[in-house]
Amino acid sequence: MAPNGWGCRCKTQVLSLDEAKALGYKENAKDPRSSLNAAVRGFDNNPIEPNNALFNVLVEKVKSVDESLRKQAEKIMNEAYKSTQEHKKSFELLKKAFNNEQNLFKKSGLNLKEYKEQAIKRSKKLKKKARDTLRICITKFNNRPVYIDKFQIATHLHHKEISAYDYSLIGQILKKGKQIEVDENNKDNKICIQSILGRKYILVFKDLEDGYYVSSLRFEH
Repeated sequence: MAPNGWGCRCKTQVLSLDEAKALGYKENAKDPRSSLNAAVRGFDNNPIEPNNALFNVLVEKVKSVDESLRKQAEKIMNEAYKSTQEHKKSFELLKKAFNNEQNLFKKSGLNLKEYKEQAIKRSKKLKKKARDTLRICITKFNNRPVYIDKFQIATHLHHKEISAYDYSLIGQILKKGKQIEVDENNKDNKICIQSILGRKYILVFKDLEDGYYVSSLRFEH
């Protein structure tokens, strides 16, 4: 198997047909392990996604353990799959919203500061119901929805290091955040700090009647 993921240390070794036979390797169409090649799907392969090689190997391993452990393992697998699907859906929605806003910014002919000011003015002119139609539900926290809207994306385009993918991690930041405190400059805002893959995120959000609203997301430099 060739390297197939971040930090993977797998490597390939070329064998001639005679060398392979001498080592006991042979093709067996009836043996499902003969076709377990996770690298076929490339670096986008998701080990939690059903019907792929790694998932099938995991299922077989789970079947071989004690029944009490099997139930725990199946629960973990189901939760991991559910979490993966939710993250994927959130990321696709955010990516589309970010792309739309970036295209609008390019077409506007304005600089980032002017575009941000224009977005704030447009936002203030809209009534709450109209603005609510532009919200995106990123995830849930404490069984309540977490929202961001197109105006928030527009006013944060200057954070070029923050992408749609980073915003899709907000669910993890909230659930695993090591510190939640009130923003001294704005009592309506709360701050959640969490490190993911070596990057320290600072998330600012508001606790509203119908859920949470994301005010800002940035890195601590």
